[in-house]
Amino acid sequence: MILSVFVPIIPVAKARPRFVRMGRFMRAYTAEKTADYEQAIKLYLTQHRPAAVPEGALKIVLTFHMPKPKAWRGAVFHVKRPDLDNLVKAVMDAMHGGWFKDDAQIAALSCSKVYSDQPGVQIDMGELSD
Repeated sequence: MILSVFVPIIPVAKARPRFVRMGRFMRAYTAEKTADYEQAIKLYLTQHRPAAVPEGALKIVLTFHMPKPKAWRGAVFHVKRPDLDNLVKAVMDAMHGGWFKDDAQIAALSCSKVYSDQPGVQIDMGELSD
C-alpha cells in the first residue's frame, strides 16, 4: 500500500470550469471553492507523500464520508448531491503530480459516498502487478 489516509475535510465536488472574457479571448479558471478544497487536500497529503512517485498501474479506493443531515433517518449511503464522479475528480486533481504522474496510471478505481459523524475522505492507493 502506497497511501492509506483519512483526510478530515468535508468533501467538495469539482465545479465546472468558469470562463471570463479578456478582450477578444476567453480564459478558463477553477472556481474558488474547488481550488481551495484541492489545495487543502494537497496540503494535508504532503505529510503522506511517497518517497518516489509510482510509475506503474495503480488501484485507488475512495470513500467519501458525508455529513449527516439534521433529519437523518439511519441511511448508510449518501444519494444526494454532490455527484460521486465530481467528488472523485476533485481528489484526483489534488493528488496529480505528487502521488502519481498521470491519471492514465489509474487502472482500477472504487468509490462510494456514505453518511458519517466525521466528514472527510478515506484514500487508499496501491500498485497493481501484472
